[in-house]
Amino acid sequence: MLSASRRVALWEGVRRVWAQVFSWTPPTPVDATKLVPLIFVVVIALIAMGGVLILADIFTPVSLF
Repeated sequence: MLSASRRVALWEGVRRVWAQVFSWTPPTPVDATKLVPLIFVVVIALIAMGGVLILADIFTPVSLF
């Protein structure tokens, strides 16, 4: 999996190429610190969903056969 800095660099490259293809002005750099609240929300949501699934499996297990 790509690290956060590589993902930001990849996104910067995609934006730069996109701007060149459509003859737009070069985009401003991405500020990765603005993504921190979104990352917190996503991590908390994934942990909560995992917990709910674990509890659901413990209390009412699914029978496949």
